[in-house]
Amino acid sequence: MLSKRVFLFTIGFCISAIIIIFMLLYADFGIVVQYIAGANPFFLVIVFYFVVTMLMLKSLRWFLILRSADIDVSVGDALKSFLGGSVVSVFTPGRIGEPVRVYFLKKVGGQNMSKTLSPIFMERAMDFLVMLMFIAAGLIFFAISFTQQVFTFSILAVAFAVIIIVVIVMILKRRVGTFFMNRLSRRMKILRKININMFYDTMDKISIRSIAGFFLLTILVWLMEAGILFFGILSVGVWIPLNICIFVLCAAMMIGTLSFLPGSLGSFEASAVILAMVFVAAPVSAITGGVFMYSIVSYLVIILMGLLSIISIRKN
Repeated sequence: MLSKRVFLFTIGFCISAIIIIFMLLYADFGIVVQYIAGANPFFLVIVFYFVVTMLMLKSLRWFLILRSADIDVSVGDALKSFLGGSVVSVFTPGRIGEPVRVYFLKKVGGQNMSKTLSPIFMERAMDFLVMLMFIAAGLIFFAISFTQQVFTFSILAVAFAVIIIVVIVMILKRRVGTFFMNRLSRRMKILRKININMFYDTMDKISIRSIAGFFLLTILVWLMEAGILFFGILSVGVWIPLNICIFVLCAAMMIGTLSFLPGSLGSFEASAVILAMVFVAAPVSAITGGVFMYSIVSYLVIILMGLLSIISIRKN
């Protein structure tokens, strides 16, 4: 089983590498490197600040969701588990590694994994709902600018978001979720450790008022993420309005998740460049350089902070 996972993991990274190499060759590797090397350090500092702030906001959301579910956890433990899960998700297909947070919480605070798993479903549902909202708004306001290819990409992203939200909502229903969990547990041993009743009992504790507050916080998180892309592209001298950056980010992120490549690496960048080129007349090399600046700084900060959190968890 391990060898199969390693094989699939390796294949995923190879595909990501091929996509990135093709992008760099298409955009002229030498010129892209020049744009990246000549990036404005002032805007890169802003990108760094936004990435750290965005991670803190996501950690705060994770902490508040846990507390609303009556799970006694400290801010520090919530922060460590979130950052540790984030670095794992960077290296997993479709970023499905985030549920490892429940394991980290168990390590640092002895929390029950069945209880802490349900808040992750709640969090992911809000993420997909906000992305769907921004993509749909983009389709309405920017459709006149779309080529057939971009319009198809956007519709695909919306369709995938709707499917994911429907699946999550179905899982959140006790009867349907229990049926699927029992089925999946026959194939996935880790699910056999999950107490289904405890999972749903925890979910029932989260109030509608809390969910509304978390939804607003999720919107703020995605606006912050769009700001990172905005300043990443601006650092190489390309201006893309923030509202367009929001649409490009959400649509590209959704397509990247659909690709199921490790951390959406390669597929996100390619989709973001294609979408951004619809709205600006900048050279493809400049846009590619800007998108890569967004990814490079984001990945470096997430990996650094995540590894430090995992080291701290292992010491406990």
